[in-house]
Amino acid sequence: MKNVLFTIPAILIIAYSFTSCGENTSDTAIVNQITKDNEDNANISTSISDNEAYAHGTIVKNLSQENLLFLMKEFGLKKDQVKKCFCDDDDMVLFPMPLAILNPSIGKVRTPRVRPNGESNYMINLRENKDGSYHKHYKPMSDKVSAFYAPKIVTSNKKLPVVAILDSGLDIHQFNTSSVNLMDITDFNSAICADQSSESHIYGWNFVNNTSNIDDTSSFHGTDVTNTFLKTLDFPKTNNIEKFQLLTLKLFGESGEASYWDIICAFKYLKRLETEGYNIAIVNSSFGFDFDVNTDSLSNLYYLKEGIDNLKKTVVVASAGNRRKDLNTEKVFPACYNHVNTIFNPDDTDATKLPVSTNLISVAGHDGKDTPKIFEENSESGSNYGDQTVDIAAKWAYTVQGSIDGQPQDIEVKGTSFSAPQVAAKLFDYYIENNASLYGKDLKNNFLDDKDVVKKSTTLNVIDGKYIE
Repeated sequence: MKNVLFTIPAILIIAYSFTSCGENTSDTAIVNQITKDNEDNANISTSISDNEAYAHGTIVKNLSQENLLFLMKEFGLKKDQVKKCFCDDDDMVLFPMPLAILNPSIGKVRTPRVRPNGESNYMINLRENKDGSYHKHYKPMSDKVSAFYAPKIVTSNKKLPVVAILDSGLDIHQFNTSSVNLMDITDFNSAICADQSSESHIYGWNFVNNTSNIDDTSSFHGTDVTNTFLKTLDFPKTNNIEKFQLLTLKLFGESGEASYWDIICAFKYLKRLETEGYNIAIVNSSFGFDFDVNTDSLSNLYYLKEGIDNLKKTVVVASAGNRRKDLNTEKVFPACYNHVNTIFNPDDTDATKLPVSTNLISVAGHDGKDTPKIFEENSESGSNYGDQTVDIAAKWAYTVQGSIDGQPQDIEVKGTSFSAPQVAAKLFDYYIENNASLYGKDLKNNFLDDKDVVKKSTTLNVIDGKYIE
């Protein structure tokens, strides 16, 4: 057996709101406004590594082209040093410097008429189990075995629902069934995203390196999350496993870290797919980050919430986290978007609180006993909970089939990372049983109220004690 534990670090940089110049400022006027007192800031991004610069950079939205040009010249940035999301043509960009450095320059061109807004980028970490041995013995299946379980490919099928897994990627050699439909997005990327990749088949996107390589070669966290989802589906009793197409979006790299920016870009990519007619039924997000709602800037969480809320026909399933925290008082996002209304748009001068996200399900982990309780391993490890904030619980420990030393073997995975895809699978079963007629918040609410699928226990510290077995 191997054990996998997902924990959530508290890494955060505070964001600020800001404004900028009007849309009619000429290019010459902008250049003339670059004053000598900021010349020392030129090429600020070259003083630290690119990865570090962007990891602590600033995400800016609603920025006019004139203002963008001014800021690029102010800091000596080239076009390719200001990042845009893959397959996104709106005005959101990522600068390779903190907002504290960027903000004084913005102040020079600030007007009350146009208010671009910004959030700080930061990193989220998927930690392996304590002994660090998780991936060392996890090797691909033999060619003979993996060929037997080779998935099917689905191309340009807008009728088949999409289940998206946002995680560390996917090793398709770890499947133990040949019934999986991989979503081929080659044509979509080429036609809509202007992707000039020479590859003939693309089964997802790597937002870490901006490539089509979604291989899960480090933690295998995404692979195990995917296999947990597949195993939990009502199969072979039904053939629901054949009634969706799987889309893998790789957000976590070799270090086990993902950036807030890449997560936002992934949700924007899903929205672009939806706009083109694809049915994004379920998104699994087995990750999260701590946030102190009493001291941290609540404008710094708006862009991700906006991305989730924009997928109105989708249910996002999020893990509650593994630090034994009461989420009634402490917060983990994105899991807490559905019951926390303290987030506000940084462009709103009145800081009006936004409604909760109605299309998100937060998932805790239970101990799997006949009378289940929230799982507690020790004083520091165990599932987060909340009778006002966490929607449902699923098993904390789960067994999937993977490959160790090239041969199929049962592998035990642990944590709310793997509780979430269990709920996502039961949700998909429910979706199909109801003729794929429910979407978004209606699908979520009807599922959670279905007594045949969702049980209740007075011993579980989640909303109404709801859980799946």
